[in-house]
Amino acid sequence: AGLLGVDPGLSLGDVLLGGANWQDVVRRAPTPRLSLLPGGSLLAADPQTLRGMRLARLVDQWQERYQLVLLNAAPGANPYLAGLAGRLDGAYLVVHLQRTSYRAATQAAARLRRYGLQVLGCILTAIDG
Repeated sequence: AGLLGVDPGLSLGDVLLGGANWQDVVRRAPTPRLSLLPGGSLLAADPQTLRGMRLARLVDQWQERYQLVLLNAAPGANPYLAGLAGRLDGAYLVVHLQRTSYRAATQAAARLRRYGLQVLGCILTAIDG
C-alpha cells in the first residue's frame, strides 16, 4: 500500500478477524480504476489468519464486485492457496530478478500447480537493480 501512496490504515487482517468490513477497508489508489486492500502487519505476523472459509467467501465477494482480483501471496508460506484454487483464475509468479534463482522460481511455479492453480505468467521486479 505504501508503495502506491496509500495509507494502509485498517487491513485484511482486521477484516478476517471480524473487526472491519472489507468495503470499509478498501482504498483507492492514485492509479485510475485501481483499488487495494492492504494485508497489514497482522498477516505478516500470523499467516494462520488466512485459513478457513472466511477468506474464500471474501474472494467470492471481490470477484462479484471487481473485474480483476489479485492476491499477493508467497506460495511457499501459504498453503491456504490450495483451498482457494477453485475460486481463482490462476496465479502470476513474482520474481525478484537479482535475488530469485531459477531453481526457486521453478519450484514456486510447481508448488502453485500442485495447489491447482494455473500459472498465468511471471512478473519480474527489480529490473533496474
